Amino acid sequence: MNYPFKMLNYDETNRVMTVQLFESLDIERLIKLFSGDLNNVNGGVFIPDPRGFTVQQRKLYWALLGDIYRWSGTGTGQLDSYFKESYAMKYFTEISIADCSDATVSEVNNLLEMVIDFMFEWNVPFPKSYELLPRKEQYYFYLCCKHRKCVICGQSHADIHHLIAVGNRKRSQVDHRKLPLTALCRRHHMMIHTLGLTEFMTRFEIHPVYLNNEELIRIGIMNGKQIKELDEQFKFEGGEANV
Repeated sequence: MNYPFKMLNYDETNRVMTVQLFESLDIERLIKLFSGDLNNVNGGVFIPDPRGFTVQQRKLYWALLGDIYRWSGTGTGQLDSYFKESYAMKYFTEISIADCSDATVSEVNNLLEMVIDFMFEWNVPFPKSYELLPRKEQYYFYLCCKHRKCVICGQSHADIHHLIAVGNRKRSQVDHRKLPLTALCRRHHMMIHTLGLTEFMTRFEIHPVYLNNEELIRIGIMNGKQIKELDEQFKFEGGEANV
């Protein structure tokens, strides 16, 4: 069941959203679906992105495909088909960046994320598209951590930097899932100590990211045994495990 609505208010403390529906709920159907107990009604909120994709996003997309072509020799038309088919398989819908397309900023960001992820995974050089990379987008910072690329210069084998100091705790006792991270080469890592964290993050517009179990294991920050021990300890203390 899908009901369009307008949001009237949001209580951030209690996470309560007040909405006005544009049409009445089919209460009889809800009663039938939930055996008369409306307290069991749960659902999800989908809020579409109202922004149409930008020319800058299109330029970046084709610049990225051009860099892959120069690296692999595969034509940009074939690459375009490959990534759009991959997008359709992942998101169950087609996407276009033609002038007449109604694709949103968020949807094209998802497409760009797939292309950049591919390039990071295969160490594809970014000679033509580097200056166009979306350094203000959260997914860019996430992919840099995932593939250990410096978020500022793109250098490989970057260090994963904790934006909140872990103190004197042993690394094996630190739950890295709860800490904001970024990826920096040694040169930019040292700049934090020279400039100070606040000025550094402002100057380079750093967006911290949080990584999950699988991602932290993949880049060697945590291992399965460590995660299991931390989760068991957290459950013992009355909390819930992270994922």
